[in-house]
Amino acid sequence: MKPTRRTVLLMSAFLLFALVSSFSTRLGVIWEYVGYLYAAVLLWDFIALIRLQPFIVRHLVNTNLPITAWSGVTLKIRNPNDVDLTIDIFDYTP
Repeated sequence: MKPTRRTVLLMSAFLLFALVSSFSTRLGVIWEYVGYLYAAVLLWDFIALIRLQPFIVRHLVNTNLPITAWSGVTLKIRNPNDVDLTIDIFDYTP
């Protein structure tokens, strides 16, 4: 699992603000509250991730598999969430 683009952008902005606030004590106090806000956003993102239901995946394989020939496999994937999700399917080890 990789972080979302929003999380990476927020972390970059937080670190940039930390660099700028290291030169000013006033900004250091603001930076602390921005850190609390950032932690709240990450917690909200984590709770949203936990609430996602897993994909429903069924694979259909031929019942008689010949040893010397390739056989087709059919995947049926259903997303029970109301959020659009992207998946990568590999037919080999990535």
